Amino acid sequence: MLEQLLPGFVEESVEICERATRSLLELERQPASGPRFDDLARALHTLKGSAATLGLAELSDFAHKMEDAVLPLRGSDQPLPPNLADAVLRSLDVWLAHLKATAARTEPPDLRPSLALLAKANAAKAVREFLVEKPTSEEPALQAQPVLESAPESGEASWRVATRQVTSLMREVERLREVRLRLDERRRELDRALVMLATPGIAAQTFEVRSLLVSARRALSSDGEEAADVVASMEDGLKSISTMPLRAVVEPLRRTVRDLCKSTGKEA
Repeated sequence: MLEQLLPGFVEESVEICERATRSLLELERQPASGPRFDDLARALHTLKGSAATLGLAELSDFAHKMEDAVLPLRGSDQPLPPNLADAVLRSLDVWLAHLKATAARTEPPDLRPSLALLAKANAAKAVREFLVEKPTSEEPALQAQPVLESAPESGEASWRVATRQVTSLMREVERLREVRLRLDERRRELDRALVMLATPGIAAQTFEVRSLLVSARRALSSDGEEAADVVASMEDGLKSISTMPLRAVVEPLRRTVRDLCKSTGKEA
């Protein structure tokens, strides 16, 4: 097993499971077809393929069982059956917990209850009850995605950056800001020296020195302005990569509200 890749796979899997959860919540209210169903199928396929690539055979097989539970419903004009959505949502939670425990070298949760839950909400019964006609086309081949993948919303290439790396970069920006402030102080010291050298009585003798200092002051001022621009640009960049999108906070609440509604029998 490529253990050095596990931390990155854990981060990737958290995002994939979140996307799969969003798709499942939507597919409970709309036909099991279209882009949302494709997103769900792609997420489960990626979990299966990536786990197999890293030698996590048990997790790969578990993801395959989730695939088997939902793929026969492709093309349905009905939403996903509630018991099936429940089974896959809970299985995703256990799958991710098992992966995190494996990466942390702790005791992973037992997969058997989740496998039994998936078997209970079997796809064959769901097909008979909810699928008007089976799709005739075969499932398109899906390729296992690499650990670094394109962001689904923007389509731009994305890289995962550890929090400690961002924090370290912030400290370096702070150091650069201090350097810029010191440049300003050196410029003011040159201004004071120029005033002293221009004192009547020695102005003629210090003319050449003052000319050199004026030139150095001008260059120092230009360097200070450039440093200020670099600091501002880096600060803006850090804000853009360290700011959490509102969706990241709000989306998990949808699952919580959904589970509460089912447990209390109320609507929200």
